[in-house]
Amino acid sequence: MWSDLAEKPIVAHYRRYHWALLRRFVSPCSLSAYLSDVLNAPSKRVTVGDRVEWWTQHAIGPQSSLGAYLHSSSIFQLASGASGLTLKREPAIWAQVYELGQMISLHRDAGGDIQLLVCLESPDQQSGGAFCMRTEESDIQIQLQAGDALLFKATDILHGTTRLVVGQEDSQPRRVTAVARFFAEQNLSCKRR
Repeated sequence: MWSDLAEKPIVAHYRRYHWALLRRFVSPCSLSAYLSDVLNAPSKRVTVGDRVEWWTQHAIGPQSSLGAYLHSSSIFQLASGASGLTLKREPAIWAQVYELGQMISLHRDAGGDIQLLVCLESPDQQSGGAFCMRTEESDIQIQLQAGDALLFKATDILHGTTRLVVGQEDSQPRRVTAVARFFAEQNLSCKRR
């Protein structure tokens, strides 16, 4: 599936800008099963600062259909091919659910060498929840749709989301994403401290 990755436009874009958008990356048939995996997984509330920003984070095990997908060889090949790094085979995976009023400010992650963010449910465009990045070149705002994915270097790129608000068609907006974070083999000892 991802053979000759160096020649793919996605990889070229990632290697130049440290991010690449993959529209319709997950099939509509798989989305409902993956979303069910998230909503039925153990969760905890994550709070940043003095209860200013919060969301729900869900533990995704490799035995679920979403976990198996994010641990699959095709996802690994995509991440290692795009990054050009020798990666640890097993990524750290989790999911996050943002609801009305929730967001995350621009930040850089503390660990990981390449990250795949998969959108499983998205609010309507007027409800916010857009993924934002600030790069050296520009500020970028992407309204991810269910099934879209974003491959990016979360330790280098400032990223966050816009706040979820009541929209014309969506009084209870929700944004659900799953994450697979990969680590380079040479960085494993540093990341465990």
